[in-house]
Amino acid sequence: MNLHIPSNKIYADAQDIQIDGPVLTLIGENGCGKSAILESLFQSFLEDDTKSVVCFSSGQNESFSVKYNEYLSISQRRLVQQGLNRGENPLRVPSFYFDPQWTRILIFFATTMVKDGKVQRFLREHEYVQVDNDGRDVSTRLQFSLKVPVRYTRRIQNALAREALKPGYNSIRKTLMHQYLENLLAILEPEYSFQEQGLGKGDYELREGIVAEVFARDIGGLFTFLWYTTLKNQFIDLASTQLTFSTGWELNDLSDGEYQLLTIFAILDLFDGPETLFILDEIDSHLYYKNVNAMWQAIKNVEGKVLSTTHSADSILAHTFDQNPLSEQWPITTTNARRCFTPTFRELVC
Repeated sequence: MNLHIPSNKIYADAQDIQIDGPVLTLIGENGCGKSAILESLFQSFLEDDTKSVVCFSSGQNESFSVKYNEYLSISQRRLVQQGLNRGENPLRVPSFYFDPQWTRILIFFATTMVKDGKVQRFLREHEYVQVDNDGRDVSTRLQFSLKVPVRYTRRIQNALAREALKPGYNSIRKTLMHQYLENLLAILEPEYSFQEQGLGKGDYELREGIVAEVFARDIGGLFTFLWYTTLKNQFIDLASTQLTFSTGWELNDLSDGEYQLLTIFAILDLFDGPETLFILDEIDSHLYYKNVNAMWQAIKNVEGKVLSTTHSADSILAHTFDQNPLSEQWPITTTNARRCFTPTFRELVC
């Protein structure tokens, strides 16, 4: 995979790098510009809907989230204007930036939709879940709050009136987003009708059986639906989610290392594909060295490509690294010209 890095805050000229193996890792001290390179790439991928990028940052740098929230706002308007996944070529939101509020949703859908995935195997090994004879997680539960805004029901009622006047009208009711919402409410609130003036906020629970019935294991469609319904908490309140395992434990009862490792595994389970670029900024922070090994073992087996950063001794010592000659060809200069430096680009060989 060839990556074009536009002009950015640490280097004025555009650059190109090639990821030949599964993982390319940038190793360097704090402040040397590793994250700035990732931010520049992330921005360029967000601007191209034909590309899929998944980003995780364990630091406190808000640049990633600011860029992604701007992208989501634009995407929401475009999805509404173009019909929210209408027709034979459904429109998707191809990119994702991890926000901690997504953790429970990611882990839940990974274990219920990806049979024998990394998340489910981890949970089985630690006896946190029960699976049926088909290998489906039948014990993990996701609790969340859901509402239907009045303004949305008015749109549906307006669509019904237009459909009555013009058969074949390209209605919002035909969109995948609305069909998923309607199917979900048919199970959770069977007496509700969109002819009513909205649905007040209520607390609900999802299990594997409901997920299979409503979303038909369409991960791309599911997350486009979730992006739309959770944006500004329009329908689903991300902060209200709770994830409970067969032991009765909530996710917060697990250790920090288990919490982070499950999050990483969920991202890989749900979004991996031949055309996906994972941007993982210091993803190994706070992990015990055995979990660092488990993490890299999972990452090196992805179908897509991984661009990561680290300054963790455990990560560096856990594997054999071959120096990439790009380090000799790519000088990077800080914006205030305090110093020039050449970050070390190394390709992970496992």
